[in-house]
Amino acid sequence: MVHFGRYIKAHHVPGWETYYIGYKQLKRRINECSKHAAEGSEEERQEILRRFSTLLDSQVEKIVLFFLERQGILAGRLQELRERTEYDLSDENMGTTISLVSERGSLIEAYRQIGKDLLDLLQYVKMNAMGLRKILKKFDKRLGVRLREHYLHTRINHPYSQLQQVLRQVGIGAIIVTISRNLAELQSERWNSYSSFTLGNQIPKVIVPKEPIVKAIENEYQKLTKEASVLSFMASGFLLQPSDEELLETAEEIEYHPWSAYLNQLNTFLYMVNYYVIVPTSDEYAQLLNTPATVSGVVIGSMPLAATISAIIFTLWSNKSYKAPLIVSTLLLILGNLSYALALPLNSVWLLLLGRALEG
Repeated sequence: MVHFGRYIKAHHVPGWETYYIGYKQLKRRINECSKHAAEGSEEERQEILRRFSTLLDSQVEKIVLFFLERQGILAGRLQELRERTEYDLSDENMGTTISLVSERGSLIEAYRQIGKDLLDLLQYVKMNAMGLRKILKKFDKRLGVRLREHYLHTRINHPYSQLQQVLRQVGIGAIIVTISRNLAELQSERWNSYSSFTLGNQIPKVIVPKEPIVKAIENEYQKLTKEASVLSFMASGFLLQPSDEELLETAEEIEYHPWSAYLNQLNTFLYMVNYYVIVPTSDEYAQLLNTPATVSGVVIGSMPLAATISAIIFTLWSNKSYKAPLIVSTLLLILGNLSYALALPLNSVWLLLLGRALEG
């Protein structure tokens, strides 16, 4: 899993950097608060909670105001396109068919571009909502408090709530409908019929599929809705909450790389080779090296022994990161199998034992 601070940096919209939640700065502030809270009195702890809540309010305000500004810009651009569309379909412009067809393509591209910009805005809101949730969770974990439920409950239920802009997305829904409807309209038979007057009905009738950009917007909107639902649930302040992993399984934004799957598959393959190929034949393999029969027992037992020791190391290691342990374990399996395979050509019992230990 990619650290969320790096995820924001890797996926932010160019030019919007300063309008995202200050995730790294908030993490540093949490570390400072943790030190002061451990040494301070109860009154000082309450003051820390109040100041951190105020800091979060400032971050939310920055995000919401930028969100509303961008939303207004998109609405203004849609209004301009609507006026252009009405003029193109007016009676005074019906005679210029070639111009009409050209303008139609221009309008479609304009709506698609607005759709792409809306997609960026949806991802921006979702990413910041996730950042707010993660920061609150981290604060509670470090200081041993339950600020998350209290903060979300008091802010969401406030009559002038800024967070409601994130949870309800009323304006965003209207923009999505406008883009979707107009793109479908521009590719419908209505426009084809206008141009067919002078083109001799040469335009074939086709069923226009849904625009890819509209599908992408709807998918991102669903993700944002799920994230908003999670925040609303937390704000309800249930005493018996499911774990974050259970609750946010679909809302969590996890970055996967194809090599992760390849390494896992290779790791699994090599591990299964040991159980279904090496273990059943280890006795005969050891005898080919002219070793006593008891050595085969040592060969078989060396892998579980090494696995017992390495399990402790890899468990502690994987609590911090999955990437490095996965790469190291795969390399050890490769080296172990190579050592085991080379033991016979080199007539080395030590390579045999080393290979089994590395595989463990």
